Amino acid sequence: MLLNLHPRGGNISIVIAKKEETVSCIFKDSGIGIEPEFQNEIFRRFYEKDNHHPSLRVQNEGTGIGLALSLQMVKLHKGEIKVESEPNKGASFEVTFPINLNLVAQEISVKQNGTDTRKGIKMNEMEQSPSWEDWSEVQVASDSLLNTQSFHFLLIDDNEEIIDYLSTIFPPTIFLSRATDGKSGLEKALLLQPDLIISDVMMPGMDGFQLSYQLRANFETSHIPIILLTAQSDFSFKLEGLKTGADEYLTKPFHPKELFIRVENILRNRGFSRQKFKEKEILEPSEITFTSADETLIQNAIALVEKNMDFPEYSVDQFAQDLAVSRPSLFNKMRALTGETPKNFIKIIRLKRAAQLLKTGKLSVSEVCYMTGFRDPKYFNKCFQKQYNQSPSEYKANFQ
Repeated sequence: MLLNLHPRGGNISIVIAKKEETVSCIFKDSGIGIEPEFQNEIFRRFYEKDNHHPSLRVQNEGTGIGLALSLQMVKLHKGEIKVESEPNKGASFEVTFPINLNLVAQEISVKQNGTDTRKGIKMNEMEQSPSWEDWSEVQVASDSLLNTQSFHFLLIDDNEEIIDYLSTIFPPTIFLSRATDGKSGLEKALLLQPDLIISDVMMPGMDGFQLSYQLRANFETSHIPIILLTAQSDFSFKLEGLKTGADEYLTKPFHPKELFIRVENILRNRGFSRQKFKEKEILEPSEITFTSADETLIQNAIALVEKNMDFPEYSVDQFAQDLAVSRPSLFNKMRALTGETPKNFIKIIRLKRAAQLLKTGKLSVSEVCYMTGFRDPKYFNKCFQKQYNQSPSEYKANFQ
C-alpha cells in the first residue's frame, strides 16, 4: 500500500508490505534529513545536544517524543526499527513486526559491543529510557498516600494524549481536571483550587514557565504545588522552570513511577507542614508556608489573632478584612496552608497561647480561659482537650 501526503509542498510516503513471517511499514519523507552522526542519538530521551544543527531544526512543539515512544512501543511488540537518511534527501524509517509472536524467541539482533549492525545504533544506550513493560502500570501500595486520601489534580497540556497518559498514572482516589493551554489552565486553577498542578512547558500562548510565574504571583494560587514536564532536557531550562516557582521539573519521557513518587512526596511534605501547625506550641510561620507571600500572610494572621487575643467577638469577617483578602480567598488559603478553616485557625492560636500561659503555673484555668478569648470555661476545656488530649488542669499540673 502506498500513501502520499503533501503538507506544505513536502512528500510523505507510507508503504506496508508482508514478508513471510513479518510485516514491515516504511515511512519516508522528503524533508531535511538527518546527519549520520545524529542517527545514533535520535531514539534517546529527547536528544537536544545541538538543536541548532540544520538536520535537527524543531518545527513542531514536542518533536522527539514520537521517536522515543515509538521505539519503546515497537520493542514491546518484539519489533525493530531501522533508519536511513542523508542530509537534504529526507529520512526513511522501517518498522518490522513478527506476524506470529509465539514464534519469536530471539531479541533484537545485537553483535559485538552491543551494536546493531544495521546502523551502528548502540542498544544499551537506547535502554536508558524506561521500557514500556515498566511503564504499562504503576503499582500503588495499599497504604500509599494517593491511595488512601482524596486529592484534586489539574493536568495542563496541549496534547490530549499526554493528558490521557497522565490520567492512567494515578489511582481512582484522585479527581482529575484538564486544561489544554496555559491560559485556560490558569483560569481553572483560580476556579477549582486544585491540590496540585502538572503542566507541560511548551504550549501555545501562555507556556508552562509563564503559567508557573502567574500562579506564584497570584494570592489565590501561590500555595498550589506545581510540577512542570518538558522535552527540553538542557539544565538551563530546568533552572528556568525552578526560578518561576515550580516545585519539580521532569523531562519527557519520564517514568510514571518517578512522577508518582514526586507527587506523593510533595503532598506528604505539605501534610507534615499542616501537622506542625496543629502540634507545635511555638509556631514558626516558615515551617508551614511554601512561598514568601504565604509566609507573610501567616505572620500577619498570627499577629492579628495575638492582637485580638482577649477579644471574644473577633470574627472571621473582621479577620479577613484586617488581612485585606476576601473571606472565600482566606478560607482556601488557610485550608491549603494549615489544613484548617479561618475560624479554627483563630481558635488554635488561642489554644497555643493558653498552653503557654498554663505552663507558667501563675494563672488559674479560668483566668487563662478569659485571657485567650473564650467566654465559656466548659467550651474552653472541651477545645483544649481536643487539641492536647488532656484537660487544661492536667496540662498545667504536668509543669508544676
